[in-house]
Amino acid sequence: MQPLEFEPPPPPWAPWRAAIARQPSAFGPLTTWLGSLAREGQVDTGYWARALFVTLVSGLSAPLRLWEEFRYRDLLHHAPIPHPPIFILGHWRSGTTALHYLFARDPRFGVVSTALAAAPGLSLTGGRALQALIGGLSPPTRPMDDLPLSAATPQEDELALSNLCEWSLYRFFGFPSAARRLFDATVMYEGLDAPSREAWRAVYLRLLRVATELSGGRRLVLKSPTHTARIPDLLAVFPDARFIHIHRDPYPVYDSTRQLWERVLAVTTIQRPDPMEMEQNIIYFYQRMMERYFTDRSLIPPGHLAEVGQTEFAKDPLGTMRRLYSELSLDGFGEAEAAFGETAHRLAGHAGHRPPPGRETIERVNQAWGFAFEPLGYERRLG
Repeated sequence: MQPLEFEPPPPPWAPWRAAIARQPSAFGPLTTWLGSLAREGQVDTGYWARALFVTLVSGLSAPLRLWEEFRYRDLLHHAPIPHPPIFILGHWRSGTTALHYLFARDPRFGVVSTALAAAPGLSLTGGRALQALIGGLSPPTRPMDDLPLSAATPQEDELALSNLCEWSLYRFFGFPSAARRLFDATVMYEGLDAPSREAWRAVYLRLLRVATELSGGRRLVLKSPTHTARIPDLLAVFPDARFIHIHRDPYPVYDSTRQLWERVLAVTTIQRPDPMEMEQNIIYFYQRMMERYFTDRSLIPPGHLAEVGQTEFAKDPLGTMRRLYSELSLDGFGEAEAAFGETAHRLAGHAGHRPPPGRETIERVNQAWGFAFEPLGYERRLG
């Protein structure tokens, strides 16, 4: 198995288009960004242009964020969220994005868009101008899998959180040396005191109020792998929420996640990642996240959780969606089926037929993630 490879950063101007859509803190609060810089205390040689870019954009956009907070204060802090969300759970590279894209085709649902995720603090004020800016500067496809990317495509709400506050795992996109500490604190809630936990909920509700407003009051379908370990907190806020867990054979998950971090960090980090540390984090994140999910999924009320395999979804997207709507008592599949058609066909082409796992992958996954095979219904291979 080849070690994780992180190339030196490209010239300062090259990553700007990707950074505008993927770089945490680019449109976030300047105080939060500077606090992260002070706390982590490291910008590696070759990455200063990227750090200065984020500082510049964050500073210049500060007046707009202040104006949005003043103008929309009641909406941001008090507006009701009329419908319990649908949460798509699952480890990275398990099919969560494809499922999210398909749900977004149902006109009765709203999402956190890429534009909102990139600039959640000024989306109400920026409007069409912000959509045009994000759309013009975003790459046409996602760097990790070539799925379409635009200002309007569905995006992980965790990315929006990283642009709103410090309580987000995706702060590690800029600071990979802090990845495990951020994971323990913001995903597992270990060492996070009660006031910080309440502050996270307040920021998250603020984000969902904006998403609801921009979606015209429609029910939100939200996707972030980090939510897979946050079931108790999500239920505390939305006891009638629906949950879908999509899973995949652990062997391709491992190989694909390695590729994910290579490609994402190439356009976001301001620190040179340690390949060995990132390998260890891939193992650690899956272990902790999936163990927590297996423990907490019983907390979800009957009829509010559906589970689906990525292979099943890739082979029969429409049949899978029909089953999910039925199991979760979601109305309107018949009306949405026509909208699903073309997108379902396109997503099937992105199912990702990866080569068989190598011996090292098999041995590493069997040793570290062996606990997950039986609960998820996959067979262990022999090295």
